[in-house]
This record gives sequence, structure tokens and C-alpha cells, in this order.
Amino acid sequence: TPAARPLLESLFEDPDSGGVSFSGPPPSGFEMTLTVGTALAAIGPGAMPEIAAALEDRDARLRLSATVALELMVSPPGPRVQALVEKLADPSRCIRYSVIDALGRMGSDARAALPVLRAALERGDEDSRRMEKAVRKIEGVQEGDEQPQ
Repeated sequence: TPAARPLLESLFEDPDSGGVSFSGPPPSGFEMTLTVGTALAAIGPGAMPEIAAALEDRDARLRLSATVALELMVSPPGPRVQALVEKLADPSRCIRYSVIDALGRMGSDARAALPVLRAALERGDEDSRRMEKAVRKIEGVQEGDEQPQ
């Protein structure tokens, strides 16, 4: 997958400067981010080195694509959850929100993230409301319920 990095980066470039061109209107940046994340997830665990590199990239679009890939990938959740947990401290609120939401949507597969999310809640992190929702989803608590399902 190391050869994939230039291709992934080219997807975000302006077609006039050598990036990928599209027939019809080009997808929005957000659509492209989702497309790249979905493509990486489809590659599966073999894409983990590229996903790990993208998580550390200074381009937030690549980091966001990586979080999408980790959420959607069909593979054992342990390494994916750990990689997402490490991005809870990302300087970009958009990335943090994506990570928190991804963990919540992963449900019980993201149980390993509960101690970190609970510790952040106890500290009163600025993202605590979103984290509360994610914790409830991971625990299987439905909106308005008090007990796990």
C-alpha cells in the first residue's frame, strides 16, 4: 500500500495541477474524504500502514479519511479502536468529532475505548456531550433508557 499514498493525495489535488479529473462536477472535499475512507476500508487490514500514516498527516482531510476507514473496515476491532482512541487528542475538532462518532457507531466493538472516554468525561473535556452519546451507544443504552439493552 505505500504506492497508494501518492494516489490518495492526488485525489485531493486540483485537477488543473495534475490531480485526478472527474467527468461531471467534481465531488466536494467531504465527498472525496468519504470516498477515500471507504476505499481504504474496502482494502481491509492490508491498508493499516497507510491508514496509520494518514492518521498522522498534517492534512486534516487525510486524517478524516483514515477515521472513516477505521470505522468501516471489516476486521477485528482491537487495532482499529486503539488507533481511533489515539486520535481523541487531535487538534482538529472535526477529527475529534469524527473519532467520537465513529466509536459510538461501532457500538460494543468499541468497548476498549470506554475507559478513555469515561476519563475524558470526568475531566470535563470540551467534547463531553458528544462523548456521553458515544459511551451510551457503546454500552447499548438507547436514547431515553437508563439500562443497557
